[in-house]
Amino acid sequence: MGNLRGTVCAVLCLIGLIAHTIGQDPNCPEEYGYFADPSNMAAFYQCDRGISVWVECANGTLFDSTVGNCIATETHVSTHGIVCPEPDGLFQLSGDCSRFLACVNNVAHVMDCPEGTLYNRIQQWCGEPENSSC
Repeated sequence: MGNLRGTVCAVLCLIGLIAHTIGQDPNCPEEYGYFADPSNMAAFYQCDRGISVWVECANGTLFDSTVGNCIATETHVSTHGIVCPEPDGLFQLSGDCSRFLACVNNVAHVMDCPEGTLYNRIQQWCGEPENSSC
């Protein structure tokens, strides 16, 4: 009888693990935390118990994954007299893959990628160097 209980417990534990894995939110790489929205630099996902809530940053701020919060663009952005190729958007900065150009209302901002990442012009986000299009 004891062996049967152990088998039943193992099966139930396995079912629970499978159900948890299948239902895992793809926006939450960890159960708790703040994670970048790869398609929008002015937003992030807040994860609580593995369930994400999409949060938009306030005007004039961008999500900074190094601090896990939206911060004013002035704190990590510098303009260098660069002309935007389009009024709004993210663009590869020529000659420096660790930075990119963020244009908002025709105002150019040179943005630094988090340390150890490079800009990917296809995904329009900084990521692992092996995934960089630069």
